Amino acid sequence: MANRFFQQFFFGLNHYPVWIEGSAAIGASGATSALKGSGVSSLTRKAAGVYELKLEDNYNRFLGFSAVLAGPVTGSAVAGGSFVAGTLYVIQSLGTTTQAQWITAGVPAGVTAAVGVAFVAAGVGAGTGTVKAVGASGVYAVEVVGDPQTAVGPSTAGAVLYFKCLDASGAAADPASGSTLYFEVKYRNSTVKGKGE
Repeated sequence: MANRFFQQFFFGLNHYPVWIEGSAAIGASGATSALKGSGVSSLTRKAAGVYELKLEDNYNRFLGFSAVLAGPVTGSAVAGGSFVAGTLYVIQSLGTTTQAQWITAGVPAGVTAAVGVAFVAAGVGAGTGTVKAVGASGVYAVEVVGDPQTAVGPSTAGAVLYFKCLDASGAAADPASGSTLYFEVKYRNSTVKGKGE
């Protein structure tokens, strides 16, 4: 497998790149909670679909941002014996369902069944373990707002980044309640300038 090369470091043409990643749960009206991530100070909803990400440190150059959303689970819990083949589920409780029964139900071999594991049902399942179907976040794109470079530099207390979530029509929209936002942002922590800066 050519893609199984592991190395202790990654290299780039930027001096001292910093890669920050985190996640947050999305609640009613797009509110955030359970923020996780080293170097992340806060994530706040400012308006419908518009968020402000504050970092603990400041940096010298914005390099990039990306975000993805995991849709919420929906509907009532479905117990083993009632799974619908071909349906995407997330495990809610393990109950008496054994690891072998979870694998027969569709959990990939080599993956340990646990709360939060997603799988496509291969059969009706067994035991008292429960699952829920997966819904959609309702967000089709996430975009950075403005020029993120203007919110970094020695005069600021910590880097600030604004982004917005867009629905299928391109309008700013809050992700569905129960969604999870995963983000990563890259900065340069060096004053060495690149071409054109």
